[in-house]
Amino acid sequence: MSIPAPRPLPVPERLPPHNTDAETAVLGSVLLDREVIGRLSGQLAARDFYQDRHALIYQTMLDLDARGEPVDYLTIITELERTGRLSDAGTATYVASLIGAVPSPIHAERYATLVADTALMRRLISAGGRIATIGFQNQLDPQTAIARCEQLLAEVDAGALADEYVTMVGGLQTYMEQFQTTSERDRSVIETTFKIPTTYRDVDRILGGGFARGDLVLLAGRPGMGKSSLGLEIITRAAIAFRAPTVLFSLEMSAQQVLARMVSATSGVPLSVLDGAVLLPGQERALGTALGRLAECDVLISEAPTLSLAQLRSQVRRRAARSDLALVVVDHIQLVSAEGENRVAEMGQISRGLKALARDHNVVVLALSQLSRAVEQRADKIPVLSDLRESGSLEQDADVVLMLHREEYYKPQTDRVGVVDLYVRKHRNGRTGDVALIWNGETTGFRGLETFDGSS
Repeated sequence: MSIPAPRPLPVPERLPPHNTDAETAVLGSVLLDREVIGRLSGQLAARDFYQDRHALIYQTMLDLDARGEPVDYLTIITELERTGRLSDAGTATYVASLIGAVPSPIHAERYATLVADTALMRRLISAGGRIATIGFQNQLDPQTAIARCEQLLAEVDAGALADEYVTMVGGLQTYMEQFQTTSERDRSVIETTFKIPTTYRDVDRILGGGFARGDLVLLAGRPGMGKSSLGLEIITRAAIAFRAPTVLFSLEMSAQQVLARMVSATSGVPLSVLDGAVLLPGQERALGTALGRLAECDVLISEAPTLSLAQLRSQVRRRAARSDLALVVVDHIQLVSAEGENRVAEMGQISRGLKALARDHNVVVLALSQLSRAVEQRADKIPVLSDLRESGSLEQDADVVLMLHREEYYKPQTDRVGVVDLYVRKHRNGRTGDVALIWNGETTGFRGLETFDGSS
């Protein structure tokens, strides 16, 4: 009688790294304290959750917060029912059970770190599998294969929700290492008047003294009109003259490119010279003075190439909680992402979110915006409100809409070379009008026919 060979024991399935307890603790912390979601939104994304139902619940929390709505059990259930996803979230009973998952929300950030860390390990495993596939297929030359593998590894951490800024002092030190070669008003001006002057007198006359705290301001124009340059001029002038604490979200330019423009416009030294040409004695003095003035500015630069509305709101909330904040600049609004069925709905979420941000933190939000191609189809090429790109909500939510036009861009033979027309197309609490500014292409700087010089 033969004895049957023993059957091999089943090998336990290897599950990817995850921490279900930490996930439920995060969700429970938000349900216990609605302010927690604001602190976590910049640290943790819905895709970081291992369980799909947890990811859905957390994304619902983010959506509610992005719309400025309270985040609690009732609003979450209502939103899940509205979207037809309540059963996917595990029923209302399951959502309610999350409230008891943690005794206190005090360690919410620690729970979020545990969830984010395991998510990163899962992405690393996935990248490792794809790297192995590249090796087994053996279809690429070695250099291309290595470059592809490096890209996959870089993508593992590409989704990390960073909250890193470049300070003026640190950024300028780096800038000068690469280069190798006042009058001021008291800050009480912006604290007592609740206005942030542009320092262009003609513009400030129309705006009643400048931008009002709590307002969403759009600075719009077609490519090449000077939106970014004027936005940086406004930041620099407000920071130097009034010590206005500012955060700049630069989605198109690196911090070093931003600083180069600020240094050039402030010193009057052309960008081409700053790129490596020999400085003249007068330029050396002007550059030294400009660097000294800029180093005293309270300006933080975020150079992350991608930014969601939730991340932006979270970063501003944390910055405002640490110290006073006067001005938030977004360059530019079309590069911000948000949840929405289509781009129009997405832009609606963004414009409403930025308006709520300005109001909630009593800051000026200056958002740069592209205009549609409709401008190019008109004979005079002068922009109007209907040219705001992708969403009528931009026009509706903005308190002030500024539009730029350079005639020489379309008519090189014009006698208005160097003149930029700034149109105040909307001013919710005042009058509209237009102002001529002088643009210097060598420094990308602007000056008005009358500007603040600190002597008055």
